Amino acid sequence: MLPGPWDWAAGALLVREAGGILTVDRGPLGQPQVVASGPLLHAVLRRELESMLAADSL
Repeated sequence: MLPGPWDWAAGALLVREAGGILTVDRGPLGQPQVVASGPLLHAVLRRELESMLAADSL
């Protein structure tokens, strides 16, 4: 059973209300990948996640 939006919606609200950024993408096997951080780190965290996932798929 995959997590649904209700599993992370409260956290998403807290992040956004605090001025953070939250993105949700579909990862391997359609599983959601939620990245939440402050605005200065968000792009860096997403690039690192993509890099790690690409390395795992080799």
